[in-house]
This record gives sequence, structure tokens and C-alpha cells, in this order.
Amino acid sequence: MRRLNPERGLFPIGVAAEIIGVEPRVLRMYEKRGLVCPTRTDGNRRLYSIKDLEALEYVHYLTHVRRVNLAGVQVVLELLENMPDEMRHEHITSMEIAVDRLDERKRKLFEQGSELVEEVLLSEEKAEKLDREVLSELARTNLELLDGTKD
Repeated sequence: MRRLNPERGLFPIGVAAEIIGVEPRVLRMYEKRGLVCPTRTDGNRRLYSIKDLEALEYVHYLTHVRRVNLAGVQVVLELLENMPDEMRHEHITSMEIAVDRLDERKRKLFEQGSELVEEVLLSEEKAEKLDREVLSELARTNLELLDGTKD
């Protein structure tokens, strides 16, 4: 059996999109951003290679799992493209560790923010209660003063 050339365009955009789990318009956007460059047929139809699909899977992973925006994905792909193969895996691993740390920091900050919001809401409730008590006391004092002037 003959081995496939991983750089040969084989998959039309609809098939590639289904394999990756996105809509074809997403692949067009990735191409427009320069994240992937499928080959074109004589009729100008896109054909994605196995190598393109691997890149698209990584882009999908970065954007949907790691929540990296497309500008960040572009930077990551450029760094990896210019890196020797033996360093690439090590670098990806260290980047994922850094992203994990950032995710953890973001989670902690979100928790702290939630706690602060709760404290503010409780403080507002206490202030409103105090305002009602003060207003009630003022009204009572005014009534007493008015009752005292009637005599």
C-alpha cells in the first residue's frame, strides 16, 4: 500500500471542517488570517492536507480549549514554525504550563472578584438598612417634636 504525502491537498473544505469540528466559514477565516494555507485546485477549490488538518486541530485546541485569541495563535504558530523540531515539543509543553498557570491565576482573581462583589452587596444592604433605621428615627424624632409644640 502506498503512503500518503502529508502535504498533498486531499480534503475539500466541508470535509476538513467536519473533521476539525467547525463550520467551513471558520476555516476560511483561519486562511484569511494566514493560520493555514490549503492548496487550490484549477477550479480554485480549497484542498486541505493531513499537515493542514494537524495545524487546524492545534489552532482549534488553542482557541477553544486554551482560549487564545487568533492574534496569539498566529504568534504561537510563527514561533513554532521557526523552531527546530527537537525544541518544538519542549516549547509547546512549557507554553501549556504557562497557560495553565495563567488560567489558575485568572480563576483565583475571579474568585477574589466574586468575594468582593458579595462584600459590596452586603455592605450596600447594611447601608440601606442603616439608612432606613436613621430615617425612621428622624421621623420619630420629628413626630415627638411636633407633638411637643402642639401643647
